[in-house]
Amino acid sequence: MPPSKAKPSTYQLKITLLEIEPPIWRRIQVPNTLLLCCLHDAIQAVMGWTDSHLHQFEKDGLYWGDPQNNEFDDDIAIIDESLVPVGKVLLAEADSMVYVYDFGDDWRHEILLEKIVPSEGATKPICLAGERRCPPEDVGDRSAMRSSWRPSSNRDIKNLSISVVGLVGSFTLKSFA
Repeated sequence: MPPSKAKPSTYQLKITLLEIEPPIWRRIQVPNTLLLCCLHDAIQAVMGWTDSHLHQFEKDGLYWGDPQNNEFDDDIAIIDESLVPVGKVLLAEADSMVYVYDFGDDWRHEILLEKIVPSEGATKPICLAGERRCPPEDVGDRSAMRSSWRPSSNRDIKNLSISVVGLVGSFTLKSFA
């Protein structure tokens, strides 16, 4: 008898931009068969990034990304993200990896596998929830962001309207749509 094929499942992931308070996060569901390159596309869409910079995934000393865009040459072996489904990297609930976007600004995101839900087959990625917008592209790293943003009112931080001085005008961090 041939080995049974693994049942398809849906992964519920929580993606959190690290070292930012209050947290900027999204909760998405994706098929466990989704290739990492497609997970990158989903993260870009739900976080509000513009895919203007390089990226990679990291876990347990391994790195996945686009081998054609390897800035590290022979220093780091990059596994082709277009060949690896998320279900081969995140194996069980509470498992996590890091997604790095923009190697200059070094925006690091934790991707946490919150829940595995049985499914009938592949589905498209869907965003279930989230809080706060990501910083604008090229604002700088976390320390530059903190020093260059100023509140436009004295309201509670959760309701602040933020200005990025000299960069992109005003936007509200509270919403993420």
